[in-house]
Amino acid sequence: MAILKPDKEYTINSVNVKEYLLTKHNPNRIDMPTASMAGRIIGVTIHNTDWIATASGTTPAEQYTRATVNGNMNDVRVHYYVDNVCAWQNLPLTLSGWHAADGSGNGNRRTIAIECIMSSAYNATDRKSEDNAARLAALSCDSTDWELTSSIRIRTG
Repeated sequence: MAILKPDKEYTINSVNVKEYLLTKHNPNRIDMPTASMAGRIIGVTIHNTDWIATASGTTPAEQYTRATVNGNMNDVRVHYYVDNVCAWQNLPLTLSGWHAADGSGNGNRRTIAIECIMSSAYNATDRKSEDNAARLAALSCDSTDWELTSSIRIRTG
C-alpha cells in the first residue's frame, strides 16, 4: 500500500496533525467502533507505542495509520498516532476507540486515545514524540476544561 495522503492538515498547539479518518477510509472493511463519545469525554489516555523503522518519505505515525487501514493492528483503533514529527488522526473525537483493554469501560468509551511512538532509549527523538503527545493532551484538557486528574497515563516499555 502506498504512503497515505491526509485529507486535511492543520497545526494545533504546535503539533502538525494529518487527518485521515478511518470512518472515511476503510477499503479493507476493518471492524470499527460505533459508540458515540459526543458530550461524554472524561479524559485522555496516552499509551507508549514501539518506535518502528519507516520508509523514506513517511513517519512512524503514518505507518501505524497505514497498518491500521490494512488490518495489521488487529482490533486497536485510536484517535491519534503521534511521533516526533507529527500526529495522524484516525478517528473523529466524537467516536470511541478501542485501545484501553477495558471493553465497554470508560477507557475505550470516554477517553481520547493518543499513541505516543517512542523507543526504549528515551533519546531526543523520543522526548519530541512525548512532547507532541503532551501538547495534544493539554489542548484536549484546556479546550474542555478538564483537570489533569481526569487524564489517564499508561507507560509501557
